[in-house]
Amino acid sequence: MNPQTKGRILTRIAPVTSEARVEFLARLISASAALHIHHLKTPSFSRHDALNGLYSELPGLVDTLAEECIGEYGPIVDYPAVTVAVAPESDPLGFVTELFDYVKANRYQVSDESYIQNSIDAICSLLSRNKYKIRDLK
Repeated sequence: MNPQTKGRILTRIAPVTSEARVEFLARLISASAALHIHHLKTPSFSRHDALNGLYSELPGLVDTLAEECIGEYGPIVDYPAVTVAVAPESDPLGFVTELFDYVKANRYQVSDESYIQNSIDAICSLLSRNKYKIRDLK
């Protein structure tokens, strides 16, 4: 949930928790594999190319975010089991949009640290740019 601004004071709707942080990272790690599958199965060259950039760049950004979180909060011992499933009728634009919305909605449960939020900004930027490429470039 996003914090709300009252004047200059930032208030939090949902607390920062280690469980939320680990779930956030695990979802992004599994999304990289799902994006690779979308990349391989699309019949559209422009989508294929956009998804190539997305699945190629996202793992590095997620790795940076994970390392920052580990540096700030300590080791992550247990990651939740994640399943990478891409339904035959699934739409890559829908998947990227859903992931983008998830990141925006849950980012403030990961950390209060500005440098960690900056890494999440980089992930949002990548997802947003690729939503445009998948949706609008033919």
